[in-house]
Amino acid sequence: MSGHYCVECREAAVGPVCERCGANTVAGFDAGAGSVPLGVDRASALCYAAMGFTAAFVLAVPVFRNNRTVKFHAYQSILVTALIVVAFFTSALFVPLSVREVAMFAVRVVTLALWASLLGLTLIGKNPSLPVIGPVAERQMM
Repeated sequence: MSGHYCVECREAAVGPVCERCGANTVAGFDAGAGSVPLGVDRASALCYAAMGFTAAFVLAVPVFRNNRTVKFHAYQSILVTALIVVAFFTSALFVPLSVREVAMFAVRVVTLALWASLLGLTLIGKNPSLPVIGPVAERQMM
């Protein structure tokens, strides 16, 4: 049986708005097959899975395009990815050869720690906002 599902609480709903939380619902999911929508926390975490690449994919999915939380994490992920690319190129091109390996290793460690923390916190339902990039991502949503 095809029906509606709430994007926030992932429960079956009767119409376009969830009776429990008031969030928008998604039509066309089969309740019997267990094909429940991804959910906001998982879609937000998916933005960080492969950084900017999956963030662009999540922004292209109509179900999550209008959700502020998912959109914020997608833009923040894209901005973080751009910053990481700039850091890699800067350390590869402008750092003296004597310390280049150390600088590249430091960039890798910081990147891994940032990726793991953003992915993990978002997956458990937190909304991490980075100090400089978070407000920029908020402005991009308007």
